[in-house]
Amino acid sequence: MAILAEFPFSARAASLRSRVGTLKGRISVTPPGRETRAPSSATVFVMFSSRMRWNSLQNGTFSHELDLGTAGGQFAYHLNRLLARNKGLKRLEKNARKESNPRKRMEDALQIGRSHLQSTDEALALVRAWLAKHPGRSWQMETVTPNGQGLWSAPGLQPGSYEIVVRGRVLGYDADWEAAVDLEPGKTLSIPLTQARFFAR
Repeated sequence: MAILAEFPFSARAASLRSRVGTLKGRISVTPPGRETRAPSSATVFVMFSSRMRWNSLQNGTFSHELDLGTAGGQFAYHLNRLLARNKGLKRLEKNARKESNPRKRMEDALQIGRSHLQSTDEALALVRAWLAKHPGRSWQMETVTPNGQGLWSAPGLQPGSYEIVVRGRVLGYDADWEAAVDLEPGKTLSIPLTQARFFAR
């Protein structure tokens, strides 16, 4: 007669927490009436944002709380702070809502895009500076270079929530893509990033 041993809940939870996962995806844009294009150059920043929480039954949930002790939390905090303080951006956005001339509206959109991209780059730089001061947390930011088709993969990630930010160039424009995802233990998630958030010349 076989005897089935049951692991204590704490051992099961520890086992789940130690199972790494993978995030992967494809970066592209599809202009109206044209074929899908991958960026000519890009860097993917995968930033850990928050851990999974485990209840007494050892079921894991995602908290999605702003955690300034993580790379993703630092990024969100700095980006929001930079955008909130940018009075020129607020004026641009207000004017763009009132503008009726299509050409001027496009110019405003590109200026708004440039301002957002500059803030994103500054927030990423602040995250890198923060990680340099906390080398034990360097694992919280992975940088990946996609291939010529825009495909990328980041294996060996701890379970939890992640901010994904891509900075690159496509169709002659500077652009970025962004996503927030929850990675369960041992899982692989595919994230198609097919819409750039902002464009700028």
